[in-house]
Amino acid sequence: LLTLAIPIQFTGLTITLGWALEAAALAWIGLHLRDTKPVIASLAVFLLTLFHVILFDSQIYAYDQSHSLLWNRRFLTFVVVGCCLLAAAHWSRWFRRVALADYFAGHFVLLFGLTLEVIDWASRSRMPHSVASVETLSISVLFGIYGVTLIALGVATRTALNRITGLVLIGMVIVKLYFFDVWQLERIYRISAFVALGVLLIGTSF
Repeated sequence: LLTLAIPIQFTGLTITLGWALEAAALAWIGLHLRDTKPVIASLAVFLLTLFHVILFDSQIYAYDQSHSLLWNRRFLTFVVVGCCLLAAAHWSRWFRRVALADYFAGHFVLLFGLTLEVIDWASRSRMPHSVASVETLSISVLFGIYGVTLIALGVATRTALNRITGLVLIGMVIVKLYFFDVWQLERIYRISAFVALGVLLIGTSF
């Protein structure tokens, strides 16, 4: 009933924030009680949160490009939801399957929010004929940087999950580059994509 009360009392982005904070609180309660029921309830509320943030909140600037890059209500909502999911993954670590679901969902939400920002930036700052190339290149670079950051975090904190997730993400970027970007990008953007990926891979090796 408390979960259903949130959309009755609030509107728009506040619904998403209310659900995300409630779900994180349930995961924290499950940790302290060592009880699976609050953790399962947390997962259910997070599913509602993901449904709302992907289908509704992601569209709030679909017809308005006047918002600031990163510093806007949509991206801040994605950051809060992603952080709540990652916090819940940490608090639910004793319940491994739920913790993994929260962990991957948290990174998915953060990457989704960053991707929306990159797409909006490309559409605002480039000429129409080059928007598609800039979007494709920017997304590849974004995913590569995110993957390298995860690997660096995994090395610094000695967590294999972060390292493996980062490597998988970089692998996805390589596949995307060779099977999609190389055929879609204009020549200058194609060269830039290969150079950027090479630099990221060298950084990953170190």
